[in-house]
Amino acid sequence: MAKAKEQSEEEAIERFRNFLGLERKTAFAITGRDVEVNSVTHENFDYQLQSQDGAKIAVELFRLIESGEELARQKVFSEFVEKLKTELLTRGVKGYFISTPEFLLKKRDIPAYTARIATELEQAVKNNGEAKEFEHASYEFTKISSLESIAFSYSSGARNIDPRGTAASIFASKLPKKNKQVAVPDHERMILVVNWTAYISGEDVIRALSGFDFSVYENIDKIYFERREGEFELVYDRTVVDAIQNKQLIPDISADSLMLQYARYQLGEKKPEAYEYVKTITTQTGSMDWLADNGAKENLISYGEDLVAKDQLDEAMWIVR
Repeated sequence: MAKAKEQSEEEAIERFRNFLGLERKTAFAITGRDVEVNSVTHENFDYQLQSQDGAKIAVELFRLIESGEELARQKVFSEFVEKLKTELLTRGVKGYFISTPEFLLKKRDIPAYTARIATELEQAVKNNGEAKEFEHASYEFTKISSLESIAFSYSSGARNIDPRGTAASIFASKLPKKNKQVAVPDHERMILVVNWTAYISGEDVIRALSGFDFSVYENIDKIYFERREGEFELVYDRTVVDAIQNKQLIPDISADSLMLQYARYQLGEKKPEAYEYVKTITTQTGSMDWLADNGAKENLISYGEDLVAKDQLDEAMWIVR
């Protein structure tokens, strides 16, 4: 018997189902959960969606998180903030945006810590009267008179952040298993990634995935990234990668934007297949007008400069013609 799905998963698939319905102008129903694809290994995908015309989609979902430690910290912070907000509003403190310092707090200590901090922050507000901005014990206050509540933000302190590298590392660890989980015929196979990080964007994910060899993930047709609740972005489409590999124009205009981003980042990484793709399509169309991405053009010129430095002048000349 399949275990019950988590509430967060059920909410995510509902948002995605509604998004697909609007995008494709048809209704989708959930027709299966934890659908088994291998009776020996018991691999399964999370949700089966089916459109009004009978088309089936296999959706495997995962959360993009920096680490288990970071996720646990975020959960504790969220619970602390909710309790602190309630306590301050009870005391009549409102109309402030408060940035909190980095802290390590155990769940069991939240009640006592909340009471102590609420007392300190209440006194700090009284002491600073009508000041627009002030600080107390590394808590930074900004007064917003029209705000009928309290708003918080959390800074995890100064550290080096590499959104693309973090995304690449997470996908490298997840995709091999996800590829097996959607190994099902007669379905469009999708991975739905729900973002639980504070700083990774869809562009970061596209840049990370543009460097992957998807020939080893042959079961994955599309990857969607939910940056924030209800905001979905297509970050991988097999037709895009196949078009670059096979030096073909993409017939699906909806994939054009993604193709240009993949071309931009692959040219930036000096991938020969991206260079050959751009050269072939430009030759076929007679101009570079189709390459409507300034970043891709800049990276192409940089690629040409490398060719010139290697004395491959003839190979580089077509770029400036």
